[in-house]
Amino acid sequence: AATKSFAESDITAMVVDPTDRQAIYVGTSDGGLFYSYNGGEAWSQSLAKVGRINALAVDPADRCIIYAAIDNRVYKSVDCSRHWDYQLIETRDDPNNQITSLAVDTYNSAVIYAGTSGNGLFVSSDRAYSWHVNRFFEGRISKILINPKNSRIIYVATANQGIFKSIDQGQTWRDIFEGKPEQNKNGVLTYRELILDPTVDDGLFYASSYGLLRSLNGGESWQELKLLTPPKTTVVYSLAINPKDGQEIYYGTNEALYRRHDKGVN
Repeated sequence: AATKSFAESDITAMVVDPTDRQAIYVGTSDGGLFYSYNGGEAWSQSLAKVGRINALAVDPADRCIIYAAIDNRVYKSVDCSRHWDYQLIETRDDPNNQITSLAVDTYNSAVIYAGTSGNGLFVSSDRAYSWHVNRFFEGRISKILINPKNSRIIYVATANQGIFKSIDQGQTWRDIFEGKPEQNKNGVLTYRELILDPTVDDGLFYASSYGLLRSLNGGESWQELKLLTPPKTTVVYSLAINPKDGQEIYYGTNEALYRRHDKGVN
């Protein structure tokens, strides 16, 4: 089969299989899903003409189970993207409701979380066949992160109300900036990107309109990382960290990719 190309499409989501670095999935705004099993050398296409892909997730225990969020539907493939079935998520009478984020529990991959533009966090315990609401937050959900070392720890980042954390698998939640000095910093609640820090047990990198913050202790305390560009004029779209070197940090803007090392001084 001819290799497909997503050169003409806007990329909306990308995920690498946690068990196979050669398996890459790219969601687009209008071209469906592109996937490669040889590290990006060649690409195949599926889910074409179904809609904009808002989020992707791969089952950490079964590499051929893939989830894609389109509108208010969660599409699921059990044969490495060849065939797809979908389940609707309750939209609370909002026809514009979108599923904005997906995450699979790293300890029990039958448990899946979906966040929506209508502020709802939904949970499935049967690999996306049925869903129930966990909680409605104050704002649109931008991202869900599950700590791979301890899947009872879950983070939900909202678009403009900050970050919420659960340490009991979603039974209770707390606002991690509440009562902290960072809470009063202008723009800190406006989400840009949130990633886990793989070099510590429970660490975070958080980009907001305020700038870039790092926590080595699950949000208990934060340090500010100086950007090469003025924070108020910089929109950070992506963050990455070298899992073998916690001082090597990357951030992407609409103009460039920046790399920082030795504690962010350079």
